[in-house]
Amino acid sequence: MIKKILLVVSAVCALYSQVSAQCESNCTGSNAFFGRGAGLNNTSSFNSFFGANAGKDNKGFQNSFFGKNSGSNTTGNINSFFGQLSGFSHTIGDENCFFGDGTGQNHIQGSQNSFFGRNAGKNNTNGNRNVFLGYKAGFNEKGSDKLYIANSDTENPLIFGDFSSKFVRINGTLEIGQGVENTFVGTGAGTAISSGTRNSFFGAFAGTSNTSGGSNSFFGRNAGKDNTTGGENSFFGIAAGANNTEGDDNSFFGGASGVANTTGSNNSFFGVGSGFRNISGNLNSFFGRDTGRENTTGSRNSFFGQAAGSGNTTGELNTYVGHRAGFGNATGSRNVFIGNEAGANESGSNKLYIANSNTENPLIFGDFAENLVRINGKLEVSEGIDGIVLDETISNTFIGQGAGSSDTTGGQNTFVGSEAGRSNTTGSVNSFFGRLSGATNTSGVANSFFGTFAGFDNTTGSRNAFFGRGAGSNNTVGDGNAFYGHNVGFNNVSGKNNAFFGAAAGTRNTNGSDNTYVGSFAGFENAAGSGNVFLGNQAGFNETGSNKLYIANDDTESPLIFGDFTDKIVRINGKLEVSEGIDGIVLDDVTRNTFIGQGTGLSNTTGGQNTFVGDEAGRSNTTGSVNSFFGCLSGASNTSGIANSFFGTFAGFNNTTGSQNAFFGRGAGSNNTVGDGNAFYGHNVGFNNVSGKNNAFFGVASGTGNTNGSDNTYVGSFAGFENAAGSGNVFLGNQAGFNETGSNKLYIANNNTVSPLIYGEFDKKVVNINGKVGIGIDTPEHPLHLRSSNAVFRIDGDSQDPGLALVRYNNGFGKVLKSFYFFNHATGVNKGKFVIADRGTKVNGESKARLIIDNQGNVGIGNRFQNLKNNATARLHVDGTVRFQNLPTGEGQPLVIDKHGKILRASNSTNTRTSNLDQENEELKTRVEKLEEELEQLKLILGQIQVGNQAKSSAQLYQNHPNPFDQTTTINMFIPNDVQQATLYIHTLQGKTMKQITINQRGEVSVQIDRNTLGSGVFLYTLIVDNKKVDVKKMVLE
Repeated sequence: MIKKILLVVSAVCALYSQVSAQCESNCTGSNAFFGRGAGLNNTSSFNSFFGANAGKDNKGFQNSFFGKNSGSNTTGNINSFFGQLSGFSHTIGDENCFFGDGTGQNHIQGSQNSFFGRNAGKNNTNGNRNVFLGYKAGFNEKGSDKLYIANSDTENPLIFGDFSSKFVRINGTLEIGQGVENTFVGTGAGTAISSGTRNSFFGAFAGTSNTSGGSNSFFGRNAGKDNTTGGENSFFGIAAGANNTEGDDNSFFGGASGVANTTGSNNSFFGVGSGFRNISGNLNSFFGRDTGRENTTGSRNSFFGQAAGSGNTTGELNTYVGHRAGFGNATGSRNVFIGNEAGANESGSNKLYIANSNTENPLIFGDFAENLVRINGKLEVSEGIDGIVLDETISNTFIGQGAGSSDTTGGQNTFVGSEAGRSNTTGSVNSFFGRLSGATNTSGVANSFFGTFAGFDNTTGSRNAFFGRGAGSNNTVGDGNAFYGHNVGFNNVSGKNNAFFGAAAGTRNTNGSDNTYVGSFAGFENAAGSGNVFLGNQAGFNETGSNKLYIANDDTESPLIFGDFTDKIVRINGKLEVSEGIDGIVLDDVTRNTFIGQGTGLSNTTGGQNTFVGDEAGRSNTTGSVNSFFGCLSGASNTSGIANSFFGTFAGFNNTTGSQNAFFGRGAGSNNTVGDGNAFYGHNVGFNNVSGKNNAFFGVASGTGNTNGSDNTYVGSFAGFENAAGSGNVFLGNQAGFNETGSNKLYIANNNTVSPLIYGEFDKKVVNINGKVGIGIDTPEHPLHLRSSNAVFRIDGDSQDPGLALVRYNNGFGKVLKSFYFFNHATGVNKGKFVIADRGTKVNGESKARLIIDNQGNVGIGNRFQNLKNNATARLHVDGTVRFQNLPTGEGQPLVIDKHGKILRASNSTNTRTSNLDQENEELKTRVEKLEEELEQLKLILGQIQVGNQAKSSAQLYQNHPNPFDQTTTINMFIPNDVQQATLYIHTLQGKTMKQITINQRGEVSVQIDRNTLGSGVFLYTLIVDNKKVDVKKMVLE
């Protein structure tokens, strides 16, 4: 019975397999695909593809592709491609990171490349370990180990480097460094370089063994220490990627992250100890302290939350979201675990857990191999699921009220969210996710919009990739833009080929093109400038010109590094010391600390293995160790907290002793002081958290109001915004659980409604679907609407009496008014009864059978059958009275009842007797009618006689007025005080009483008569006082 009931919610709970990622052939491993043709023909595992045809024909593993046709042909591993056509021709290269439309588009087999900016490295086919930053940077470069920072396809970029030769060249007024496009800062950093180029090593012994590896960025003591030939790696934090030798295209952030990696490629590890033991695993994405810590060879895993997947060793294609999610699973593959400690003890594969603890009975459990979903609690459906369209003819997938409602000929579109793509008519190959995302798009093609209002006004703009609430909201005709973050590129209208990353970056841009902005509010006021590169929080905030370079962390007009691509000028607004060091940089070989920025790590005493970058980052730290702080005032108040990773201005600002936290985004976890094990990602995420622990918040301002709640998982902008002390909650979607203040709640919604699409209570094991569910029907009209050519509903059970209860409450789920139970009372093989039973006002417990139907089709009604021990002995067996009312007359044979109580047809002799009786009845009827007429005449005579006696009684009855009447009339009378009983009768001329009124008042009395109680005709009314008739009057009702 449970299994079949679960099918009711499969349309919602199985979105992962039905309408999310579409893998059309050879779908193996734990992959996550979203978009038309995404992952088509994929044969490998642990991949995450978003956008039309993203990862099409992929054979590699642990790849992350975002944008139409990104990574379409790759067999390489651990690659991260973001933007339309990024890595389009890539085949066997590993560990590449391409960001921007067309980045690495023609790249075939190179590895460990990092290309950032539209068409960066577009024609680099076989190069390795290159780092290209800016619009068309390295566009025609064919070699390896090169560094390009440019905003065009020039062969003489503003900054050029050769990592293999340790050379950096400024094609302007400043030349710094030794070798070919390499930058090394720190004792022993890059000392073994031979042919590697375009490397940037900061920290003692960073990249010290690197010989020919190119395009690497190592930051922190011993970061990339053993790397020899690996290229295009980005390691940040003490000992990050320390043992990497040949692995390419890895991104490790946090102390000891990826420390054991040797040949693994295309991995992204964020947080202290994340991917700690990874050796050769590829294409993994780990976010949070100790995520994937024990992973050695497992590939294509996505773990988010402190210690999520930390026990995984060889398992692949797993997706874990939440603190310690999948903690104990070592070799399982293709699992999806969501929530705090979800699936922590599950060791198998192909499992789905949605829970907020390490229970073996999660609120929602699934088995992908068996196509099974189970709700471990109650399922309540109020209205249904509207707005799901799966169009196989033109390959469209629309999910959400009004999503794609205007589509005519547009094909290969995927719209998810209320009114997403609502105006689209002919636009094709678009992927819109979020409420009103791409709502105005009509004919734009190949766009990827993710987030509420993302690309809202886009009409004909094409090949755009917008990620974040309001990202590119006003874009109408602009093409080839890549915007990532809250309100990024919000006002862009016609600007093209821009790449903006960070909350509100490029917000005022309207028609500027070919800009690259990285950082919150970067390039905020620039409306029409083009060809700019702004890096850092508020970098270039007030700059309105073109072809400018800003590297800063505030809105200053004098950035730390300023450049002019037109005039080929680079200016350092501060001190630059190459031989003796750079002011504000501390590299301590004893404590293994790396501090960069004014006042950074100023108070440190015994704390070790810390990496602080940014003005006053970690300024109060004394004994805290193994921390990574990046951003102005990040971790500024930390004293003894350990193993924290803070990225962004004011991230973890007030943290003092809290440990094992991972905060990413401006103001993320800003007020946290003693909370441990939290993972916050996004602008102001977890802003007010003080002591809450083991929370995982993802999305702008999610969990902002939380102060001491723990074990919460919030995914979505403003999710759980008002919840201050609740714990064990799981909120998924924009503003999901916005006003919820309790604990152990599940909200899946896309706004701040108190009635989310899916609501649950983990402690009570209750799930409520606020909508309609249709099975076998596209437009359900009821909370549960079933349609099928076969049986549409089935209840199975192990008990003797499986069935269905119908319960009526007086108000919602208050007092039970009535309960009935329909069940199958089986006593053996093909033995039993169908029963309708009465439970009174009880939901469960004993019941009394009111009706039974046995195997022979006999129906039993009455008390004889209420305990199910007696059988019906006829087709209809009634224990009690039988009543027939308003039966029509007709010809036929009468029925008789025998001595056993059975009803039989009468014999012919009985018919003859019946006919004689009928004739006698008719004669008697005529006589009775005549007697009734004579009786009425006697009544009138008696009335006249009694009227003469009125003088003996002072009671009086007066004529009604008005008379005749058509609506109401009044009858007046006088009743003496000594009268004991008075009654007014209204009757027909034939003597039939129509109304009887008891008169309780004394003295003058008035009685109102309404036509609705009588009907048209002539009536008599009589007053009886103490059993004597006072008078009779006539009234006419028209």
